[in-house]
Amino acid sequence: GSWQIEILWSPLPRTDFQFMTFQKPSEATGIGDTIIQSDVTVGVMHELRPRLVTAASYTIGNSDYEGSTREDDRDTLNLAANYEFQRWLTLRFDYIWYDNESNLANRDYDRNQINVTLVGTL
Repeated sequence: GSWQIEILWSPLPRTDFQFMTFQKPSEATGIGDTIIQSDVTVGVMHELRPRLVTAASYTIGNSDYEGSTREDDRDTLNLAANYEFQRWLTLRFDYIWYDNESNLANRDYDRNQINVTLVGTL
C-alpha cells in the first residue's frame, strides 16, 4: 500500500520547515516485479528578501525491488534559490547531489546536477 505524511512548520514569518515521509509502489523497469520506494525528507525554506527565496532539503530513501534481491539506498541533497523578477517571471537555480548505493554490482552511482530555469506564467 501507499502512504504519505507531510508536516510543515512555520516558526518565523519568513521561514518554513518541512518533514515528509512516504512509501509507494511503482512499476519495475527490468529487475523485480514492483519497486517499493520509501523516503524521508527534511527541508527548510527561507525568504531572504520579498523576491528571493532559498531552500535546502535532504532525503534518505530506499528502493526494495520485490521479486529480486536488489535493494538500493539513496541520499539526495537539494539546494535552491528562486528570484522573482515579476509576479509572472521567476528564475530558479538548483544544485542536486545524488548518491545511490545498491547491493547489486554496477548499480552504485553519484551524480551532481545543476539546473537553471526561467519560468514565465500568463
